[in-house]
Amino acid sequence: MTKWAVELSEYDIAYAPRPSIKGQVLADFIAEGFGLSDAKEENEVWRLFVDGAAGKGGAGAGIVIETPTGVVHEISHRFLELKTNNVAKYEALLSGLKIAVNMGASQLHIYSDSLLVVNQVLESYEVKEEALTKLVGAVKGILSQLDSWKLEHVKREDNHHADALSKLATAMDFEGERRVTVTKEAAPAYEVMALNEESRDWRSPLVDYLQNDVVPKMHS
Repeated sequence: MTKWAVELSEYDIAYAPRPSIKGQVLADFIAEGFGLSDAKEENEVWRLFVDGAAGKGGAGAGIVIETPTGVVHEISHRFLELKTNNVAKYEALLSGLKIAVNMGASQLHIYSDSLLVVNQVLESYEVKEEALTKLVGAVKGILSQLDSWKLEHVKREDNHHADALSKLATAMDFEGERRVTVTKEAAPAYEVMALNEESRDWRSPLVDYLQNDVVPKMHS
């Protein structure tokens, strides 16, 4: 970088080192990865589901963002530093908000299963811990960038998607980014196409047994 600074000095270009923006790295990475940095949906509501979890395996965040067009983005994020469960839930909300804003959300409906987080942000509960006070301030700072927002508490079973992603983040130790492919079997392996009378052969008794519980006849 120093070499480039010297080379470019003759063109009257000022060089300044980039400041640390650790809190923004995740949001920028996701937004750039999906190519949505400039794709804003005007006057339409986005939905954000968040959850955080902390335990012996570390802390993680689960984030589910649904665009107005119905496209769903899932993020499972592992925190490098140990955090309490409440802090993890706040950090999950903070990360989700940063990503949603960078993706172009201006109207946002936010869901969290943490009654503490929801009520402290809405100022129904008093914030007594200094660490949480800073996080509440950071959350409100991002909310102020939105045209409109709504924060709602939901039951854990209604937030199972984000909850599962937060637990996935701490389930295994790994370095760097990681992609996980989830597949679903379309049908049980034993389900085979029905055979009509003209195509019945030695497989037919097996198909009858598997599909209709018809016991094959024994031939002497």
